[in-house]
Amino acid sequence: MAVISLFLFILAFAGLFLPGWAHEIIGALLCIAVLLHNLSSRGFYSDLFAGRITGRRRQDAAVIVAFGVCFALLVISGAALFVNYRLGILFLPSVPWMTLHIAGAVLSVACVLVHMKQEWS
Repeated sequence: MAVISLFLFILAFAGLFLPGWAHEIIGALLCIAVLLHNLSSRGFYSDLFAGRITGRRRQDAAVIVAFGVCFALLVISGAALFVNYRLGILFLPSVPWMTLHIAGAVLSVACVLVHMKQEWS
C-alpha cells in the first residue's frame, strides 16, 4: 500500500494539470490509500502509544507524526478549498486556504522523502 500511496501522491500533483475534478478525485483516493497504509501498520501505532518505541524507531515515529500533521493540514485545507471553490459555500473565507494547502503539500513531500529514506534504507 506504501507504493500505491506514493504513486497517488505524485499523481495528485499531476492532477493539477488535468481537466475537471481529477485533482480532487486523486486526492480522495490518496486519503483512502494512506488510511489503508496506516491501518496495516497498527502494530507500530500500538507500540507508539504504549511507549515501547526507542532508538531508531523513535526517529521513525517523529517523522510519521510530523507527516501526519502535514498531511492533516493538506487534507483540511483541501477540503476547505473544495467547499469554497467547487461547491461555492463560503467556509472561513478569511483563512488563506490555498497558502496552507501549498505549505501542507511542500511539507508533506519533505516528510514523505524522509519517511522513504528511513523505511527503505
